[in-house]
Amino acid sequence: MAVSASPTPIPEPEARDIARSDARTGRIVYAEAAFEHAFAIAAVVGLVGVLVAVLMRHGRAPAAGGAASTT
Repeated sequence: MAVSASPTPIPEPEARDIARSDARTGRIVYAEAAFEHAFAIAAVVGLVGVLVAVLMRHGRAPAAGGAASTT
Protein backbone atom coordinates (compact mmCIF):
# COMPACT_ATOMS: atom_id res chain seq x y z
CA MET A 1 0.00 0.00 0.00
CA ALA A 2 1.61 3.26 -1.14
CA VAL A 3 1.19 6.46 0.83
CA SER A 4 0.89 9.69 -1.08
CA ALA A 5 3.65 12.17 -0.28
CA SER A 6 1.62 15.22 -1.22
CA PRO A 7 -0.71 16.49 1.50
CA THR A 8 -4.29 17.43 0.83
CA PRO A 9 -4.40 21.06 -0.30
CA ILE A 10 -5.95 23.55 2.09
CA PRO A 11 -8.93 25.30 0.49
CA GLU A 12 -8.60 29.02 -0.08
CA PRO A 13 -10.83 31.21 2.10
CA GLU A 14 -13.86 32.63 0.36
CA ALA A 15 -14.15 36.39 -0.11
CA ARG A 16 -17.20 36.61 2.15
CA ASP A 17 -15.13 35.28 5.06
CA ILE A 18 -12.34 37.84 4.75
CA ALA A 19 -12.69 41.23 6.43
CA ARG A 20 -9.33 42.51 5.16
CA SER A 21 -5.83 41.32 4.35
CA ASP A 22 -2.51 42.96 5.12
CA ALA A 23 -0.60 43.39 1.87
CA ARG A 24 2.75 43.73 3.67
CA THR A 25 2.57 40.53 5.75
CA GLY A 26 -0.04 38.58 3.77
CA ARG A 27 -2.08 37.91 6.91
CA ILE A 28 -5.82 37.60 6.56
CA VAL A 29 -8.29 39.00 9.08
CA TYR A 30 -11.49 36.99 8.97
CA ALA A 31 -14.92 38.52 9.37
CA GLU A 32 -16.72 38.18 12.69
CA ALA A 33 -20.21 37.76 11.25
CA ALA A 34 -20.68 34.34 12.86
CA PHE A 35 -20.03 35.80 16.32
CA GLU A 36 -22.42 38.67 15.64
CA HIS A 37 -25.16 36.25 14.55
CA ALA A 38 -24.59 33.96 17.54
CA PHE A 39 -24.79 36.82 20.04
CA ALA A 40 -27.90 38.21 18.34
CA ILE A 41 -29.60 34.81 18.55
CA ALA A 42 -28.57 34.47 22.21
CA ALA A 43 -29.98 37.93 22.96
CA VAL A 44 -33.31 37.08 21.31
CA VAL A 45 -33.55 33.79 23.20
CA GLY A 46 -32.77 35.59 26.46
CA LEU A 47 -35.40 38.25 25.83
CA VAL A 48 -38.01 35.61 24.99
CA GLY A 49 -37.12 33.79 28.22
CA VAL A 50 -37.53 36.95 30.29
CA LEU A 51 -40.82 37.72 28.55
CA VAL A 52 -42.15 34.23 29.26
CA ALA A 53 -41.08 34.49 32.91
CA VAL A 54 -42.80 37.87 33.33
CA LEU A 55 -46.04 36.73 31.68
CA MET A 56 -46.38 33.44 33.58
CA ARG A 57 -49.56 33.33 35.64
CA HIS A 58 -48.56 30.79 38.26
CA GLY A 59 -46.37 31.75 41.15
CA ARG A 60 -48.06 35.07 41.94
CA ALA A 61 -50.21 33.75 44.79
CA PRO A 62 -49.15 31.46 47.63
CA ALA A 63 -50.02 27.80 47.23
CA ALA A 64 -53.14 26.75 49.13
CA GLY A 65 -53.77 23.27 47.78
CA GLY A 66 -52.75 21.43 50.93
CA ALA A 67 -53.80 23.95 53.54
CA ALA A 68 -56.14 22.64 56.24
CA SER A 69 -59.33 24.61 56.69
CA THR A 70 -60.32 25.65 60.21
CA THR A 71 -64.08 25.66 59.63
